[in-house]
Amino acid sequence: MTRKGRTRNRRGYIAAAVLLSSALSVAGCSFSESTEFVVPDDICGVSTRDVGLEAAFPAGTPFEEAHEVRENSEYCHYRVDGTLTFSLGARVAMYPDLTTPPDEWADPAGPYADPVAVPGEHAVAVWPGLAMAEGECEFRGEPYPLEVQIITEYPQDPAESIEFLSGIVHPVVDALEQRCTARSREQGAS
Repeated sequence: MTRKGRTRNRRGYIAAAVLLSSALSVAGCSFSESTEFVVPDDICGVSTRDVGLEAAFPAGTPFEEAHEVRENSEYCHYRVDGTLTFSLGARVAMYPDLTTPPDEWADPAGPYADPVAVPGEHAVAVWPGLAMAEGECEFRGEPYPLEVQIITEYPQDPAESIEFLSGIVHPVVDALEQRCTARSREQGAS
């Protein structure tokens, strides 16, 4: 690849990262607490009911919600009594890694278990309580890797958790891809 090609490619990644951060409606990290439990209508732009995320929330429990936005990422976290119960996020990543769970999820006592592969349109790795996938975000007609992460405490049974995550991961990635690409086109039109 020529030097000019590398510069253009690097600018594209930077542009995609800027797009993702500018497309988000909330900057920084914001917190809110719900005194009556109501499953959110959408989580990071993903329709809760359309995708089937309701099972990830414990019934009748108040939760704290945090929306974290960085230059190239967006994460939505839900905590009950200070414990993370659900997290959904996406980031533009030059080299997505679906083999290593994030440090905050990993068991400090031992090595990572092998993930379960989920057939479908996207590369996906699922562990009990965690799904990671690779999607694409189109920016100025060019595809960029979009790394998606879903962390959940519920369902708590490992087999049920894998089944739940395997069922929602592809629709979640599809929704995040559509959101990212639509925002990209909106930004390009303005």
